[in-house]
Amino acid sequence: MSEYMFGVSTTRPSRKVAAKIDRIARDNECTWVEVSGPSTGYKSWFACRNMGHPYTTNRERDVYAALEAAGIKVA
Repeated sequence: MSEYMFGVSTTRPSRKVAAKIDRIARDNECTWVEVSGPSTGYKSWFACRNMGHPYTTNRERDVYAALEAAGIKVA
């Protein structure tokens, strides 16, 4: 099964905020991925199992709602 990716960002959060984002992702059965390279710079995104609509749409909505409730803006 493939992965569903959403919430791509190029803004690096503080480590304290990053820990909160990671916790929110795990609480919603997602992975929060961070990468940084010399040619591409910093990028982050969320990934979860792609089980189709409405599963992925609901998962994305739940993650964004939790981030908003925590006062965290991603993207």
